[in-house]
Amino acid sequence: PFIAIARHLGGLGLSAPERLRLVLELSQSASGPRSGMISTSVQALNQPIPKVDTLRQRGLELAAGKTLDPQDIITWLVEAGFERTDSVDYPGQFAHRGGILDIFAPVSLASTGSSVSEPQAVRVEFFGDQIESIRLIDLDTQRSGEALKQITLVAAVGQSLSIAQATELFINVLPPETIVVLEEPTQIAEV
Repeated sequence: PFIAIARHLGGLGLSAPERLRLVLELSQSASGPRSGMISTSVQALNQPIPKVDTLRQRGLELAAGKTLDPQDIITWLVEAGFERTDSVDYPGQFAHRGGILDIFAPVSLASTGSSVSEPQAVRVEFFGDQIESIRLIDLDTQRSGEALKQITLVAAVGQSLSIAQATELFINVLPPETIVVLEEPTQIAEV
């Protein structure tokens, strides 16, 4: 039996972070990619997405106890398309105050590296150049909560590579047994 692996993609598809999360989830299944069924448009199916290996190689791993210059992290965030703000409210933002760096990652890998998390805000606290702690942030109160051992941030934009090196078509990451239900037959003929 087929298991649904994707939400309805519709129109031009999911947002970039949602598409990246789906691609990473497909690539991380313990027993290989699962079979599934998706309903989509031909445009969404043929959208270029970053290659999974490129995403992982160009991600930024943060771990408690790791030594990293906070300025290097800020440089990485700017190059990855994050917006610098006074406080984080939306995915893709970061804020820096003294030895504290708040990051709202639109796409990240959980501390085990085996699962993709929903967008989450984290507070990275430094003692000099050493990461003292990484904690989830409650966006309503801006207070830190649950501690994480590590997190890998995934850059959805920036960090240029040639298009051929860095991307592949979304359809190429789907398992071969996936059932694809295409919408808008007249648009398919045009495409």
